[in-house]
Amino acid sequence: MSTPSELLEEAVKQHLAGNGARAEALYQDVLVQNPHDVTALSNLATIALGQRRYERALELASAAVESDPKHPFAWNTRGFALSRLNNLSDAIESYDLAIGLKPGFVNAYTNRASALLDLGFPARARADCEQALALKPDTAVAHSVLGAALRELHAYDAAIQSFERALALAPKLIEAHNGLATVLLRLGRTTEAVAVSDRAIACDPTCGESYNDRGAILVALKRYDEALACYDRAIALRADYGDACWNKSLLLLLLGRYEEGWSLYEWRWKSRSLVHAARHFDAPLWNGEELAGKTVLLYAEQGFGDTIQFARYAPLVSAWTGKIILEVPAPLVGLLSRLDPLVTVIAKGKPLPHFDFQCPLMSLPKIFKTAPDLIPARIPYLSADDKHLSRWQQRLGPTAKPRVGLTWAGRSGYANDYARSMSAENLTPLLEADCEFHCLQRDITAADRVWLDAHPEVRWYGEEIATFEDSAALASLMDHVVTVDTAAAHLAGALGKPTAIFLAFAPDFRWFTERVDTPWYPTARLVRQSAPGNWTQPIMQVKVQLQQLAAQSSGA
Repeated sequence: MSTPSELLEEAVKQHLAGNGARAEALYQDVLVQNPHDVTALSNLATIALGQRRYERALELASAAVESDPKHPFAWNTRGFALSRLNNLSDAIESYDLAIGLKPGFVNAYTNRASALLDLGFPARARADCEQALALKPDTAVAHSVLGAALRELHAYDAAIQSFERALALAPKLIEAHNGLATVLLRLGRTTEAVAVSDRAIACDPTCGESYNDRGAILVALKRYDEALACYDRAIALRADYGDACWNKSLLLLLLGRYEEGWSLYEWRWKSRSLVHAARHFDAPLWNGEELAGKTVLLYAEQGFGDTIQFARYAPLVSAWTGKIILEVPAPLVGLLSRLDPLVTVIAKGKPLPHFDFQCPLMSLPKIFKTAPDLIPARIPYLSADDKHLSRWQQRLGPTAKPRVGLTWAGRSGYANDYARSMSAENLTPLLEADCEFHCLQRDITAADRVWLDAHPEVRWYGEEIATFEDSAALASLMDHVVTVDTAAAHLAGALGKPTAIFLAFAPDFRWFTERVDTPWYPTARLVRQSAPGNWTQPIMQVKVQLQQLAAQSSGA
């Protein structure tokens, strides 16, 4: 009978030769004789990762570090398994330990960079990649992750160079193909993006990530049926693939298939984008049960615009019970405190009173069986408070012209901001209308500041817009709001203001595919791009609307 050391030597030999099944069997034999052999446990975890058995990989890697807490490779493997299970914070802790034990550990730097990127820290991810490449310049994966970090930092040319360097070193590196495709898409090079996506799938037709990424590209091109087929293929390859399930739900909602879409939307908590934001409470999830005498916590989960849009459901829940707590980001507390007298609004991070059930805001459409023709849209459902209204009325002074509020850009960190936002200069034709223009944005870029300086007829208030209470008051004093698809659109819609919302060629899930109206905000009209990145036609369309508004106001 072979000794454990002999079995381990042969197992490693088979592993390095690519004979995974034989190596796995031999490692198991080692563990029969020595259950705590850290090399066998760690290498079995690596094999399980290759088989996409991430729970098993985590179990084995955890056993390895328990056997030898100073084994950097086992910590790195454990971190990778945690990353694949979307437990990114714990993954980073494992990578930290691996690097602390082995400061020159290139793979751990690269893996930590990938986790940091998924958590929304592209600058830190970039630093880790640069450290990895300083240690080993020809590390293909590090070049690929660096490309992804540069993409999120909007350094697109540098990102392309990094992805191309990765592919020169490893022509079948799927992550680099997929990353390059997304950059090309953002740059409007759609034909190239599809071709690169095709190459990714050709490298490994069993990789669900490639089908998911291809689906996102096809959505951006409005090739919706093909995109659905890609998401279905990704899910068929990996039934628990949260990103593909969530992406499919967004597309179904965009297509108006609400029953399927809202049900599948619950997969968002398994996606890499939101898994770290999931909340965990002792109270059970409310799913439409009887609530007499009970208290329900509803809580915001995503952006300011999402919170404003879906806060409309809180008063509907109050019909089931008189005790509703609505937890929202602190900047929205004042605005939403006037939503309903039966709803107590609390800032996120403040102590919560007792509650019997809890539910995230964006699960409510599913619970209320929302359909496109059954969207609760009692407009307005938000209002500005009298004190802020009075102050802004004095600040604006009298006017004889229609007042138009302008918002041309959203938060730059949002993944799809490249498609939804524009520069202030795009709005120049609107200024030909005989209206009084007010910038509803507080934060602007240096380039936009130059434009505003050149167009003093657009009044900008900067830090005077200190809170959403100021935004609500200023928007309430407008005769018309013109905005891109950001929180300003939801605020204006919830206030019941006449609003023109500019939409990207492939719009967000809430706006449907062709409609010029929106059942979410009856006083809003949707102005859609006819080609990706081209705002000329939508701008001219709104210009005509504003000229008509000015003519009506003057009695012409």
